[in-house]
Amino acid sequence: MNITLNWRGPIGVGNGGGSFPTDPSVLEEIDVPGVYLRLKSYDGGRGVHYVGQSRSILMRIDQHITALLSLQYPLRNGQGDRIGRGDFTDRINAYNRIESTLEAVAADVSRMRFFFAACDDDSGFQPDHLNLVEGALKTRLEQHAAARAGSASVENIQGVPASGFDGTIAIDSVFDHLDDTDRATLAAIIGADPMEISEALLGLGHAE
Repeated sequence: MNITLNWRGPIGVGNGGGSFPTDPSVLEEIDVPGVYLRLKSYDGGRGVHYVGQSRSILMRIDQHITALLSLQYPLRNGQGDRIGRGDFTDRINAYNRIESTLEAVAADVSRMRFFFAACDDDSGFQPDHLNLVEGALKTRLEQHAAARAGSASVENIQGVPASGFDGTIAIDSVFDHLDDTDRATLAAIIGADPMEISEALLGLGHAE
């Protein structure tokens, strides 16, 4: 089986994250099933990444942004170090230093840049593949973080999940819709070569 991910983006807020679309027709194109990468860049070249999947990419991006704005996500400073855990105790303490907290929140939110690949019949990427593709992308992000030796990290760490698909699956990434800088960024993080997943890794038990 071959699956192709046609990457688009970025979507973000503020001056550093790109632009958030407001055209209803564009929003409708994003309100579809697919996978996404949330990238945040910090001083010194450090990157903190996250990969997810959703039946509505648009709604999931909105949840990421609103969760950080409401102090429900871990908050990081300019170096990428956590200065808030996103729990109730931290929020109580943040209320007493609201000015500096809001400044840090605005800075961290503006670092969010989202890239996404929507499910598409022509590419072979179906909603039934969401868990599989998310798991493969997480593995790639973990490999990238390990190679960067501390200058990159993944906020969600999980291996490839078990799946009911037979055979070896090849997942290709296509960056044609991205500009040169974003194409290079994504290629460095998830690689330009296909992600191949065998039956053994899928937990199917057919490989010897």
